[in-house]
Amino acid sequence: MPNVTTETQIRTDLWLLLKITTAFAIAGTLLFNPMTDYLENEAGEKVKLDEPKGIEFPPMGFAVEDNGYQEPAKDGSEIEISVNPESKTFAAFGTV
Repeated sequence: MPNVTTETQIRTDLWLLLKITTAFAIAGTLLFNPMTDYLENEAGEKVKLDEPKGIEFPPMGFAVEDNGYQEPAKDGSEIEISVNPESKTFAAFGTV
C-alpha cells in the first residue's frame, strides 16, 4: 500500500496537534501564531514558544510493496472482459 502511515508518524502528528492546541489555549485565542507571536509570562516578559519539531519524511523512506501499477499486456487480444448484465454500475459498450 502506498503512503502507509506508521504508528510513529501518527504519534508525531498527534503530538504536533496537541502542541498547537495547547498554544491556542495558553494564548486564549485561535488567532495566535506560535511562529511569530509572543506570550506574556508571569513576570510580564514577552516569551516565544519553541518551534514544534516533527519528521517531514519517514526516516527509512516510504514502505511500498505494491504501488498498484500493472504493466499493460503486450498483446491485449487475448484479454477477456466480462460485465455482469445485471450490473447497475457498469455496462458493456460493444466489442473492439
